[in-house]
Amino acid sequence: MVTSPSSTPLHATIWREIGEGAHWFWGHRLLHLLGIKAAFEHGCWAATNAILVLIVQERLGLDAAGYGVLLAAGAVGGVFGGLIASWLIRHIGAGSAVLLNLLIQSMAFAGIALSTNAFVVALMLVGISFTGSIGGVIGISFRQAVIPDPLLGRVISAFRMYALGGMALGALIGGLLARSFGLLTPYWLSSALLLLLFFVLLPQLNNRTMAQARLAAKTNQ
Repeated sequence: MVTSPSSTPLHATIWREIGEGAHWFWGHRLLHLLGIKAAFEHGCWAATNAILVLIVQERLGLDAAGYGVLLAAGAVGGVFGGLIASWLIRHIGAGSAVLLNLLIQSMAFAGIALSTNAFVVALMLVGISFTGSIGGVIGISFRQAVIPDPLLGRVISAFRMYALGGMALGALIGGLLARSFGLLTPYWLSSALLLLLFFVLLPQLNNRTMAQARLAAKTNQ
């Protein structure tokens, strides 16, 4: 059997280290809230993106080329969000940007459900990818600021499990809801969930609490 230098079985060492990272992640309230937020956002994106092609065909009446243009519009939003993320965070704060992201995404999903205009839907997709890009910048910088260096990789892996798990579950639920209750159901549900999440996180995830978490991490180094 392959063992570590301390004669502990290698697989036991790996599982212990994974457990340490997960335990630290769950114990950091603010980072855990960001993980939950990421799970919901990725889940809502997957739930709606899984049926977007049907929305494009049946509600917007576009062909494959039109679908490609809509996807390209989303990509443009992501690029623009990445370019101005630092500027936005400096001017309104990371916590405010996180909350604003939730509001914009909620309105964008509702906008897609309400509209049969391809231009409007394209703008909504721009908004979703725009906020996703900004959220990514905030999440990465915050994780690097608060997670101890020896645990960085393991805690980030635990964080990503939330996002990827939310994405997988969202795609499954979105397909089931669309088949059972209509194509717009995942969009309305995503809008409602993200709006609810905004109000739940409002007193807990803001500029003050994020600044305090960064300061505490710096003090404990």
